[in-house]
Parts: sequence; structure tokens; C-alpha cells
Amino acid sequence: MKTGGVGGAGRVVYVTDDDGGFEKQEVRESSVHTQITVLHRDQKASQNKVSDPATQGEVSLLRKEIAALRNRVVELEQQQEETERDQRTARHMAALFEEYVMEWSREGSAIMKSHEGIKRQVESGEAEENRLAAVEEALETTREAIMSNLREVKLEVDSVWATMKRGKHEFGNLESVVKDMKECLMKHELMTEQKKEESAGKGTFSDSQKKLRKTVQRIKIINSFKRAEKVKLKDAARMSMLVTKTEWEEAGVGEAGETKPERSTTLRSTTPLTPKGWADGASNATNSGGAKQAEGGRPSQRLSLYSTGGSAFDFGAM
Repeated sequence: MKTGGVGGAGRVVYVTDDDGGFEKQEVRESSVHTQITVLHRDQKASQNKVSDPATQGEVSLLRKEIAALRNRVVELEQQQEETERDQRTARHMAALFEEYVMEWSREGSAIMKSHEGIKRQVESGEAEENRLAAVEEALETTREAIMSNLREVKLEVDSVWATMKRGKHEFGNLESVVKDMKECLMKHELMTEQKKEESAGKGTFSDSQKKLRKTVQRIKIINSFKRAEKVKLKDAARMSMLVTKTEWEEAGVGEAGETKPERSTTLRSTTPLTPKGWADGASNATNSGGAKQAEGGRPSQRLSLYSTGGSAFDFGAM
């Protein structure tokens, strides 16, 4: 980030934008919030261009530090407001103190004049001495009240001035805080550049690793689907064998002197496979809904399950 002075109470700040150019801004020196906002914006723009996780972690820590500094600045400004309020209170109290002193001085002068007049009257024998004693007692009481009030006012004024000095000292550290924050940002920019230079030659290897990992994951998914399909096919074959066996048992094959098939999945026609048998099989298939065939032609693909005319099994559909 570059800065250039403009004279007076302001300065010009050039902030790097997202396109790599510079944005010109004028910042007042008295506006600490604006300075911090500009620094935070510059830091956020540089963070958007960083892809290294380690650098992003450092950027995140730096953002937290900046947020803490901004909160500290807010606290210091609040303390400054309180200090200014205390200063106004102290000035008001000092003005009241001056008024009290003037009033007490007038009252004291009046009492002293009265005391001197009474004293002259006593000396000339025109008044009684007890009247003089009463005046002296009133004068002492007034003097004690004035001194007590002066002590209380002095304590309050001392407390206000101590608070003002403490606030001024803490607020004076604000410039050093902002300076430290600028140094942190510059250090972060240097570290970001170093991270980019270090990770410049690692991009291809990282990309190939990601591609290889995705390919392996895809192969695992495909293999898992294949295994699932094999399990489904095995289950389907097992169920088909059970159903076929049940159909053979319900049909009573083997109970009427016929030979029961060795395996329930082997479907054989009970019609003898002779030329006459082929013709009978063809006629049976025709009677059960199959296509007609001319004599001497090839046998139909639909053969009856039983010679007595049962349900036909479609070998062509297998």
C-alpha cells in the first residue's frame, strides 16, 4: 500500500483493488477508524488472492489481531470521551469554586467590617462585649466552613486531573498501536509472497495427486457397484432355481411313472425326439397357441412340457 501526503489535515491513500490497480482515497489524520478500515480492506484483498492453507491461517490470525486492535481503539476513544467529559466537569467545578471563593470573600469582608465596627463601639463603650464574642464565633465558623469546602473541592479537582492524565497517556499509545498494525500488515505481505514463491513448483504435483485420488475413488465406486450387481444376479438365479423346482413338484413330475429330471433347472420335453415326435411336438405347440409348421419343416421352438398337453415353455425367450 502506497501513501502520499496532500498537506493540511489529510493525506491520500492508494489501496490495491481486486484487478491489481490502485484506488485513490483521501483519509483524515484525525479519523483513526478510517485508517484501520483502509488497512483492513487492503489485508482482506490480499487474503482473497492466497490459496495456501497455512497462509490463510496466518491471515485469519492477523484479522483477529486487527479486530482486537480496532476494539482497543474504540475503548480508547470512549476513554477519551470520558476524559473530555471529566475536563468539562472540572472546568465547571473550577468556575463554581471561584464563585464560592468570591462569595466567601465578600461575606468575610462584610463580617470583618462588622467586627471592626463592633470593636470600635465596644472600645467607645457604646455596645456590650458579648456582642463582640458572638461576632467572633460567627467569623470562626464561617472560616472553618470555607476551609472544609476548599479541601473537598481540591480533592475532587485532583481526582479529575489524575483521570485526565491517565486517559491522555493511554490515548497517546494509539499512534504506536496503528504503527504496529501497519508493520504487521507489511510482514504479512512479505510472508504471503514467500509462500507463493515456495508453492510455485508444487501445483502440478498437487493437481496430479488430486486427479489420481479421484480416479481411485471412482474405480472403487464402480467395483462396489459391480459387486452389488453380482450379488443381485446370484440371488436372482437362486430364486429362479427355487421357483422352477416348486413348479416341477406341483406338476407331479415323476409320480406317474415318468422320470423326474436330475436337476430342477433342466427342462426336457417328454415327447420322444424322433421324426414322429418332432411332428407331435409341433402339433402340440400349435394346439397350445404356437405357430403352425408345414410337414417336413424344422420343429417349432415352443415345445410342450408334458406329452399330455401342458403349459408351453418358450425357449426363445431364454
